[in-house]
Amino acid sequence: MFEKNNFSDLRAVRLANLKSVTISDFTFLRDAFDVLYAEGGKMMSCGLHMRLIGHPARIKGLRQFMDYVQGHPGVWLCKRSDVAKHWMEHFPYEPGGGGSDADVSAKL
Repeated sequence: MFEKNNFSDLRAVRLANLKSVTISDFTFLRDAFDVLYAEGGKMMSCGLHMRLIGHPARIKGLRQFMDYVQGHPGVWLCKRSDVAKHWMEHFPYEPGGGGSDADVSAKL
């Protein structure tokens, strides 16, 4: 079963209200990843704003998080456009096909 977990607090906007973002703030991302990875077959989306995450003091935590995630088998780090291409290749649009979540789940 494919399920997209849309955690609004994983977006960089959550971090925008903080005076500073520390490495420990990225443990929040790691903990969310650990839960989803343990459940298997999940997608985690982290929206990052360039003016927030691009600061040298913040990028260190993101790098550590990405290194951590890449250390797990079967994990794919990608851009939104890569996800769209994947879905177009594996689940092409079929006019009049209707489709349902059950149809997609059956193909996974």
